[in-house]
Amino acid sequence: NTDIMQQFTSSFTVAEKSHHTSDEQNTQENIQSESMTIFDLQKKVVDAYLMGNIGGGVELCQTWLHENHTAHAGDRAMCCALQARCLIELGELSHARQLCEQGFSLVQIMPNPIAECLLNNAMAIALHHENNDAAEYYLLKAAQPSPFLSPAYRLMTISNISSLLQSRSSNKAQKFKKSALELAKSLHFHTFINEYFEKSE
Repeated sequence: NTDIMQQFTSSFTVAEKSHHTSDEQNTQENIQSESMTIFDLQKKVVDAYLMGNIGGGVELCQTWLHENHTAHAGDRAMCCALQARCLIELGELSHARQLCEQGFSLVQIMPNPIAECLLNNAMAIALHHENNDAAEYYLLKAAQPSPFLSPAYRLMTISNISSLLQSRSSNKAQKFKKSALELAKSLHFHTFINEYFEKSE
């Protein structure tokens, strides 16, 4: 079975493509965290994640939160989701869940559908790795706001639901996988299709 962590990496990159990016520089040294918008931070964290510098992604989030502690709640919730995703990769599941809970509290203060979607997906993955049945609950929650987001976030959620259901209900998993494939094709995300669908055949 395709590892849900690898699949989330691909879908996380797809989600990042739905936003504008400010430049193509990848060196952390040339970026002052306090000057970054939340979308700049998202790009940098995803870049670090894909390069295998997971710890660097965590540090970026920690520094951004420290330097932007007065940022509005929605942006801080987004940062919590990004950091939680990196911590999951490092095996720090308990810490990741704590950050997700912190993020959920923040979106109660200031609703942010993107942050909520990412938080629910991250929480689901953490719980999935702990063999906790509550993982499905969080993915279904993520699917609720997803139709109001960009198609990339819908693709991320549908794909994660498919992976989670694979070991529980293959019929349901195949239905979600088919929906994800159709959406990925409509978005022309050929790399995602090759990495996820073809490898999982």
